[in-house]
Amino acid sequence: MFTGQTILAQIQAPVKPTKPTLHITSQFPARAATNVDVTSQIILEFDQNIQLGTGNLIIQKKQDQAPVQIIEVNSSQVQTRGKRLIVNLIVPLAYSTAYSIQLDKDFVKDLSGHSFTGINPQKPWYFTTRKFTQKKQLKVFPNPATDHFNVQLTGLSIKVARMELYNRQGELLKAQLLKPVKSSDLEQKVWINDLPEGTYILRVMTSNYIMEKKVIKQ
Repeated sequence: MFTGQTILAQIQAPVKPTKPTLHITSQFPARAATNVDVTSQIILEFDQNIQLGTGNLIIQKKQDQAPVQIIEVNSSQVQTRGKRLIVNLIVPLAYSTAYSIQLDKDFVKDLSGHSFTGINPQKPWYFTTRKFTQKKQLKVFPNPATDHFNVQLTGLSIKVARMELYNRQGELLKAQLLKPVKSSDLEQKVWINDLPEGTYILRVMTSNYIMEKKVIKQ
């Protein structure tokens, strides 16, 4: 038998309101997509109109989770159109490389201010860029190297390219410009006698391409 106090307590028990949530309905590149262009936009479609919030979108290498681009929500790379979030890359990605994307849960909100629920960690968002198929070649020699190596970029009618050398932890160690030696070739000697033995990542960047090679110091 219910007493008057029991019935009153049941009637007065507070009911927690259901907090609206913001969900992704589609994404580009699609999860596990391959042959993605290295200049591709990042596009997310949500189930309702959105506004920008706070935080970063981080593009990182899938293999070691090393971040390659950190795009702030208030940067010129980011824009919204109704239910759609569009993010432009800061620089092109590397060819034949698997990437994953992390998005802060407050990066976007609905128009009432409710935050995005976040990307499901059980279903990570990753994709692989297309192979480098054009007749352009990055050469590194000698490799393995002892005190220096040469970087040669051929088949591009450009006047400048930037070379960066990273350790396995993603720290930038050296940066130089490649010098033109022919109408379509760039070259530079890189001294590494001040570096310990090990494996390094060489990245060469132009206005349209990013190419990477491993360099071994003996």
